[in-house]
Amino acid sequence: MMVTIRSIIANTTKNHQYRLYILHTDISEENQIMVKRMEISNCQIAFVDVTSELRKIEKKISLRDYYTATTYYRVFIADMFPEYDKVLYVDSDAVIREDIANLYQYELGKNYIGAVRDQLVVQTDIYGDYVEKVLGISRGAYFNAGVVLINCEQFRKGHMLQKFVELLNTYTFVVAQDQDYLNILCKDNVLWVDPRWNVQMMGEISFSSEQAKLIHYNLAAKPWHYKECRLGEYFWEYAKQ
Repeated sequence: MMVTIRSIIANTTKNHQYRLYILHTDISEENQIMVKRMEISNCQIAFVDVTSELRKIEKKISLRDYYTATTYYRVFIADMFPEYDKVLYVDSDAVIREDIANLYQYELGKNYIGAVRDQLVVQTDIYGDYVEKVLGISRGAYFNAGVVLINCEQFRKGHMLQKFVELLNTYTFVVAQDQDYLNILCKDNVLWVDPRWNVQMMGEISFSSEQAKLIHYNLAAKPWHYKECRLGEYFWEYAKQ
């Protein structure tokens, strides 16, 4: 997570203000202080303990414990932050190589979400067949939920949290879980953004690594697990900082 944040901060520009929220349940005060040392004048970092929010949700959904619900952060964000019309969610296994404000500035209109297609689903039949037969979504219209621009205003208007709870209590998806539910909820209401904003390491890349604006070490493709991880050098570049 600190590497992801460092990469964001390293590519900020002076004409924007940035506010980064870290949603968590158990990050120690000591570690929070360490992370906040990375702040700069136009980029603030805030920690949000969502334990109480997850306990509220736990009562509505059939989960064994609220920690399991952390998988579904993205669905809760619009209701947790009513002051925002739009937020950008980024997984902590990503490295940003351009000003993140350029992604945030996409106009979503009435779309629920702005995202990039999941390349493993597009390129691998077993996953492509799954989303088409089980979820009823074309493999070319299934997005990766690791980097998503969320239209909070439309989420609240569409009562997406309530719909999610109903869906979760009706169906159990075991392949991509939260990503599957989000894709069903947002079906036909997705703005497709420049794919260079979510270059996924699990799957073939259709352009040079230098063109990648955001590198996403999704699924098993983690440079801290595998020495030969593709484009791992970009992770270590920011890790050293």
